[in-house]
Amino acid sequence: MIVQARGGGKQRNGVKDSEEEKKGLVEVSDSEGEEFELQERAKGDSEGNGVATKSTSHSWASARCGYIMQHLLKVILIFFAVVSFVILFFIRNRSEEATLVCIQEVAKELEVIPYPNVDFKHVRKAKDYSRYSAVTAEKWIVVVATGPPTPEVEAFTKLTGWQVLAIGTEKAPADWRLANAIFLSLDQQAQLGYRINKYLPYESYIRKNIGYLFAIQHGAKKIYDADERAALLHDDLGKVFDIQLSGAESRRGTVLQYRFFESRKVVNPFIHFGQKSVWPRGFPLESVSEIAPEVWYAEVSSGKQYIQQSLANGLPDVDSIFYYTRKSQSVELNIQFDSHAPSIVLPQGHMAPVNALNTLFHQTAFWALLLPVSVGAKTSDIVRGYWGQRLLWEVGGMLGVYPPLIQRKDSLEPPLFELEKDLYAKVDKLIPFLLRWRSNKSTLFQRILHLSHSMVEEGFWTVQDLHMTEAWLQDLVSVGYSRPRLLVHELERNRTSWTSLGHQQFLPHSFAAPYLGVEDLSGMQSSMADLTRWRQFWGNVVVVLECIGPSDHTAFGWRLFYARLFKHVVILGPEEDTELGVEKVTGQSYNSFAGIFDRYPNSDGFLFIKDDVVLNYWNMLNADKSKLWNVHKVPVAWQTIGFNDTGTEWFHSDETKQRLQKAIKNMPPKFRQSYRKVRNDGHYVMSPSDLYYVPRKYVDDFITLITPVNDAQLRPEVAIPLIFQAIENPNNYDPSALSKMLYFDEKRKFDPAALYRTDLEAVHPWRPTTEAELVRIFKSLGKIDTHLLDAFD
Repeated sequence: MIVQARGGGKQRNGVKDSEEEKKGLVEVSDSEGEEFELQERAKGDSEGNGVATKSTSHSWASARCGYIMQHLLKVILIFFAVVSFVILFFIRNRSEEATLVCIQEVAKELEVIPYPNVDFKHVRKAKDYSRYSAVTAEKWIVVVATGPPTPEVEAFTKLTGWQVLAIGTEKAPADWRLANAIFLSLDQQAQLGYRINKYLPYESYIRKNIGYLFAIQHGAKKIYDADERAALLHDDLGKVFDIQLSGAESRRGTVLQYRFFESRKVVNPFIHFGQKSVWPRGFPLESVSEIAPEVWYAEVSSGKQYIQQSLANGLPDVDSIFYYTRKSQSVELNIQFDSHAPSIVLPQGHMAPVNALNTLFHQTAFWALLLPVSVGAKTSDIVRGYWGQRLLWEVGGMLGVYPPLIQRKDSLEPPLFELEKDLYAKVDKLIPFLLRWRSNKSTLFQRILHLSHSMVEEGFWTVQDLHMTEAWLQDLVSVGYSRPRLLVHELERNRTSWTSLGHQQFLPHSFAAPYLGVEDLSGMQSSMADLTRWRQFWGNVVVVLECIGPSDHTAFGWRLFYARLFKHVVILGPEEDTELGVEKVTGQSYNSFAGIFDRYPNSDGFLFIKDDVVLNYWNMLNADKSKLWNVHKVPVAWQTIGFNDTGTEWFHSDETKQRLQKAIKNMPPKFRQSYRKVRNDGHYVMSPSDLYYVPRKYVDDFITLITPVNDAQLRPEVAIPLIFQAIENPNNYDPSALSKMLYFDEKRKFDPAALYRTDLEAVHPWRPTTEAELVRIFKSLGKIDTHLLDAFD
């Protein structure tokens, strides 16, 4: 403390005169006894007062400087903290997302996410003390109530066998009532004691999580996740969904499945139902341009489509980008889907968006109902859908997509792009991440926690959702949910090989484009019409392809090619290849025919073709499938040989002639007589037998005649013509089928692509040994079949 000594001397010129003044100022130390030396006052009455003031001011400045130096570190820290706050505040308000993302990424790297440790064995059973404790039902419809009961929800209550459950939000009136419906207010939801309640917002459809648990606790086996403003198109959900997946009440034994392609991660199911120009909310924008329809589907056993997504007419579940850019502002969207299209399932490795507006969950997939809270309302159900699909594969389940069940009206209130930004940012990275993810955890619930933890680490949702997932799984156990068992498998191996599946054709109906600026090309419509006609003709014919040599580079391509037209494709080869679906030929190829005939008892017939023949299938639509086809009208391919003829070729040998006579002798009498009516002049026929057709009505005769020709060890080149002529006189074969066939001289060097013609029925020989050569064939066929190359992209 600094004080100025005061003297009692006389005052001159307004300044006190004392000894202390002459000597200067005396500084009195503070309580710690610190002393500071001050300057002496300058002499002179005129300077005295000014010097004292100056000295006093300087002393105060020195003191402040000393205080600041003493607390310099604290000052610096406070300064930087204030500056950092100002910068962050400025960045957030200026939407400088790149900088924020950078900061958040660094923070994320430094943050360690604790791995959840949950002991499900000690979870106590939940007790329901509500007035609905005695209610039980196997089929539940769960909606969120954001206002008074809607007419659409009232229609739900009239569905036979379904219990409607409305979950209240802050906007729902306290007196919400509807006959045959249960309403749970916020207070009633809290009283249920579910662990997840504390994580749920009060004004969001995400509160449906409470409803799912309540339904499960009260006996649910099926839960329809519905929208309170969606109008039903049918009075029975079973007219669209597969309510029963097995047993006597199951609607189907098989279901169509998308083909699996390594290059494809996601599919747009709207294309299958007639709208190739529309995409669902949550569909990656980078894939929107992929609008080529499927040209053929696999046929798999039904019963594992545990999650079933139905479509909506009117205003489908589209995103804001589609809504803003594909219609006039004052025009309501009224998009219609093909209600007659068959349902379709996705193979493991392919995904599609799933929403919370119109989806059926079976008991095996109840765990997948969880709606996350940290990703925003417009993103929550989509992230749930992708997360659930990936985990569904762990129990052998599939996602099914079904025709429209509801009609949604466009209120002309466009969805806000701001609410979907999170969706676009996450989906493009989320799908590849989920496809890569693997887990070696021993139970499904542990794998659910594993994936949920991994999604926090990758930034797809926050630790809040990880904690809620823990609570959700514990709640499931507490309400009595029976946990599904894992399907022990390696994911890649569990993808059923396309080659081992049945095939089914379906041509999607092409509706008019529902938005501005896009027109369907007439050429596209014409080519699709052609493909439809070809499939209608060939669809129920079994094609049997015989590969003459190694087929490892071409068998798969051939199968995909023929599967576009034929329901069933059988490939024979010198070596078995289960991956490619190639069956090994033992002895002569015709030894395999009896088993193939028995395998497809309901087919129209069997087309036998070798891999050195290119079939122009569009030129065969007038052929009679009830008659035999062969190349008897092509002289070079149907050679008549006399028993007395000589030559160096194998078919002139005495051994061959003896074997022929043995086979004829051992035929059943009626076939021997039939043959001799055709060949009683001492001749026989040699044909390469590269291409021929056997209708269903001749199958038994063909099988009967295989025995004598096999016993005689005849080569197919003479055995097949012999069988044909024993069954029927060539005059009764279809006279036009295979009559326009071009045979090149194999001894000459030529380029088949240069000589190929589209006006013929078949071209021989053109045998590809590499994938590149196979593509050359497809390009040649693509001159007529313009969709061919699209099928192999």
